[in-house]
Amino acid sequence: MPATRLTSWTLLAAAGFALAAARAPGQPPKDDFPLRPTNAGDIGNYRAYGIPAGATDKAKETFKNYAEYIAALLTNLRVYTTPQEFKSDAAKTTTVIPTVDQILRDLELTLLVPDPNSKVGPDNADYIRELGVAYDAALGKLPENPEQVMAVNGARALAAACKSGATAHYPTVTKLLGSEAVRPEAKYYLLQAAENLLAAYDLNNLQFRNHSAGPAEVGALVAALQAAVERPTSILPAPPGPDGKPAAGVPDDLVPVLHFVRRQAVRALGQVRFAEVAAGKDKTLYPAFTLARVAMSDPALGVPPNPAELAEAVLGLCNMSPPRALGTEPYAYAMSDAVASGLAALAAPKAQNAADKSIPWRGTAGRLADGLRLWQGVFDPNYNPARPAAANPGLVPPVVAKTAAEAERLVLGPLDAGGRVNTPGLVQYRDAVLRADPKYKSAPFRSNPSLVLPVKK
Repeated sequence: MPATRLTSWTLLAAAGFALAAARAPGQPPKDDFPLRPTNAGDIGNYRAYGIPAGATDKAKETFKNYAEYIAALLTNLRVYTTPQEFKSDAAKTTTVIPTVDQILRDLELTLLVPDPNSKVGPDNADYIRELGVAYDAALGKLPENPEQVMAVNGARALAAACKSGATAHYPTVTKLLGSEAVRPEAKYYLLQAAENLLAAYDLNNLQFRNHSAGPAEVGALVAALQAAVERPTSILPAPPGPDGKPAAGVPDDLVPVLHFVRRQAVRALGQVRFAEVAAGKDKTLYPAFTLARVAMSDPALGVPPNPAELAEAVLGLCNMSPPRALGTEPYAYAMSDAVASGLAALAAPKAQNAADKSIPWRGTAGRLADGLRLWQGVFDPNYNPARPAAANPGLVPPVVAKTAAEAERLVLGPLDAGGRVNTPGLVQYRDAVLRADPKYKSAPFRSNPSLVLPVKK
């Protein structure tokens, strides 16, 4: 690959892809700039008080107009070429051309996000659904825009809209993740969109961990995320080899790009709140197994995960409620192995070099410590995300409690305090205690015993 292509990717990664350069065609006419809809102010009333009875059609039209206005801004070249230029319209009034960040902030101000600690609930269902439909129709095609800057910022806007968890976004994001017409830099933000969708809760019962859409929509999105994690070509198109055919593996100069985007795919998959996901009739997906493969650096993944990916994989495992139907003991042992393996591997650079700064170690340690507490809580079938401290500690499998304690003592505590990280000690616990336990199994799911973790003998 030419050095110029790698340099472009490095710059994009450093800037979060937000300022990707577009071609510079001529300026559009001065009267070609979209104007804010006159009824946009009604959205605030709908958001605060709901859609009144009999006003659904009017609200839909209001949402449609505003969503199309946002899309028109993001596809107008003047937003990218003259973001601070003043413009006079025919009525001689003056407006300022907004920046992309201002456009996205205005979009987010219209959203309601279903979360256990918010006041959003069933009364807001109509608003979230109809606004989601409008945003999805207006923004859903932007990530495939041939202009790079418009594709990237269209994906950013869609990711922001997905914070509402609106069901309309699920099939759109799933389709775009599998589209060859979507650039990897735009796909990065689509992975953020998937993360935002899966992070939203079911409006109808915020005391449980259900997602905001049904099994079919969630299952399809989970399958797309698993593909992004497990197959590099789902993220980066394979470049042609000397014979003109797609090359095997990832070129060395694209490995940092793969790490950067795949980390977001792992992070998105980690928002799934269940180890098993029903994806249709007689079809079950196992997102916990995919994350465990990442945490254990499965060679079949191709490019080994870096510490940032390992951290997200462990956090995702800690977020997943265990399988219920056939018992949790095999799962508890196998996932304890994955958590211990992932933590030992991610902290190895810090253990070898106390001055290592490859990732923000102290902040990562804090997130992981919170994750281990959540992991123990979700073994309670009645775990309430609004009251995490009420989880019954007596339901935590002993092997999970022991693994969490050893991880805190040997790795996370020292990382947080700036002390000596003892990754060999955590590896010794895993090999001599955890794997030596007669109850240990590397097949986590009794419902599918063919899924076996890559345990090195």
